[in-house]
Amino acid sequence: SSSSSSSSSSSAATKATMPIRLALRSSANVEDLAGMSAAGLYDSILDVDPFDEAAVQRAITAVWASLYSRRAVLSRRFAGVPVDGASMSVLVQVMVPPSYSFVLHTARPRDNNPNILEAEVAAGQGEILASGTRGAPWRFEVEKKAGGGKQEGGGGGGKD
Repeated sequence: SSSSSSSSSSSAATKATMPIRLALRSSANVEDLAGMSAAGLYDSILDVDPFDEAAVQRAITAVWASLYSRRAVLSRRFAGVPVDGASMSVLVQVMVPPSYSFVLHTARPRDNNPNILEAEVAAGQGEILASGTRGAPWRFEVEKKAGGGKQEGGGGGGKD
């Protein structure tokens, strides 16, 4: 019983001493349109010191500029979205270090089956999901109507 309470106070002390960090993310009117998914298309900047004004300004600029990256412009052109039809806000959020990250597809990507949800899950901030170079994510499928599911491949890789 006493080890449980010391564990709780130790955990509370650790949380109290953790430095505040920021995550800067995009919110664009041209994300997740019919015929175009923009997941990962625009930049997010993580782990920014909120007390470093220059670092915050650089992060805001980098996220906003990603609206005009070559990849983003070509993706929108391919989807038929006009150049002047794109706008973006930059969200500044307190960063909570994740134990796991995920991407949820509302239709199974390999065959575009709208009756199957597919989730890709990885330990840590999601570098495995974003880059695909540091391991394999866990993949889960769920049938929308039946609610049944299964796990496929992957092992989540190491914590990134």
